[in-house]
Amino acid sequence: MDVTGINAIMGRINAIQQRIEAIDSFSSGLTKKLNPASDGREKAAGFQSVLDEAVKRQDIKVQQRADRDKLDNRPLAQAGKGPGEMLPPAAANGYAPIINAAAQRNGVDPGLVNAVAAVESGYNQNAVSSAGAVGIMQLMPETAAYLGVNPYDAASNIEGGAKLLGSQLRQYNGDVAKALAAYNAGPGAVEQYGGIPPYTETRNYIQRVMDIYRQTSGTGMK
Repeated sequence: MDVTGINAIMGRINAIQQRIEAIDSFSSGLTKKLNPASDGREKAAGFQSVLDEAVKRQDIKVQQRADRDKLDNRPLAQAGKGPGEMLPPAAANGYAPIINAAAQRNGVDPGLVNAVAAVESGYNQNAVSSAGAVGIMQLMPETAAYLGVNPYDAASNIEGGAKLLGSQLRQYNGDVAKALAAYNAGPGAVEQYGGIPPYTETRNYIQRVMDIYRQTSGTGMK
């Protein structure tokens, strides 16, 4: 067997493969230059995919919903306050401008973001649940990572919560109660029951948020 001849043939095959790869790379680059909109669509689709995944990851709260009332320094949980009893407004805690900006960027009523922050943590950025939810908006670290925010920074935490609420409101066609149920118990629970799941904690959570929201909605945060 002529080994030299075989080696020569293999060398030619490798050279041809390298040329083909170079042509494919050039063609892909040229397509993006000629049609930059397609590249933009790919990036947008990628972001939506990440956001959808983050929403799915929020399903972890389905198993952990009992832990949500065990937050360190959570006023509603510790004081045993019932629906309708107001916590201090965000303005008194210095987060009103941040809540306003985050809500507007994500197409959510600032009053709703404020109400969620009040019930989730009492605006306490240091609040950590036994399940691992962090900060003012009580984001799971995995969810925060998919949303591209830092849950340990107050402004970034609020941004992530507003982004998640905005996504869930769009998913449920503006149905605030369903969006809140998904935020608390996870979208999987909402889908499983075809609406608000029959969890006492989740139903109480929605009532608490809605009571505060009704008193602030339409007035804006100052």
